[in-house]
Amino acid sequence: VSSEEIFRRLSRDELLRRWQIPSEDFLSDSDRSLYRQVVDELVTVILPSYQLRVSDVSLENDNARFSFGCIRSRSLVKALYGSRKAVIYAGTLGHEADRYLRKASLISPRFHWMADAVASAACESLCEIAFQTLPPHRTRVSPGYGDIPLSCQPMLLDFLDAGKSQAITLSSEGIMMPLGALVMSFAIGWIWKIDMVIEEAECNGAKFWGKGFFNICYKFITPIGMAFV
Repeated sequence: VSSEEIFRRLSRDELLRRWQIPSEDFLSDSDRSLYRQVVDELVTVILPSYQLRVSDVSLENDNARFSFGCIRSRSLVKALYGSRKAVIYAGTLGHEADRYLRKASLISPRFHWMADAVASAACESLCEIAFQTLPPHRTRVSPGYGDIPLSCQPMLLDFLDAGKSQAITLSSEGIMMPLGALVMSFAIGWIWKIDMVIEEAECNGAKFWGKGFFNICYKFITPIGMAFV
């Protein structure tokens, strides 16, 4: 899948959901300019790819039994009702996309907010492209949907051999994300201070009334929470 196709089929609804706004009218001119910048940069660094594999499936009570193991989930059983086969697939934008997001987090919260939203929408676009290659009359679900446990992800990636075929390594991602959040919260709370965050939050003229609580969160609550994770 080409990066151009990913962004050509980018879902506006998914972007709005990531931005947490009802319409694009709520974006400022600077937000629109930043969006175009992020798209122009991401399209040159991402390497989108996905892996598909078919598994037999049998349903019993709340258990979906695949050729690679069993997943207990009422939502999954309902989605697969009447099916004897299931297609397991995973996609990635490549390591350079992760590096871009890490760089964006160091530039400013606003830049990271935009980059994360666009990259997430690009992932959704990739999954939709993969989904459309399948036969009709199918249902798409993923870990985290309904009561489908996130804990089944390693099992799915092992079945796809995604570590070798696409360099998707869930374990390293699960470790790096809390450590990264811990370092970032400490840096913003104690080193950079929250002045940069206040400036970003008030750039459109709105008053950031919660800056006192935000400061407490970044100095104390978030680091403690990430340490537990």
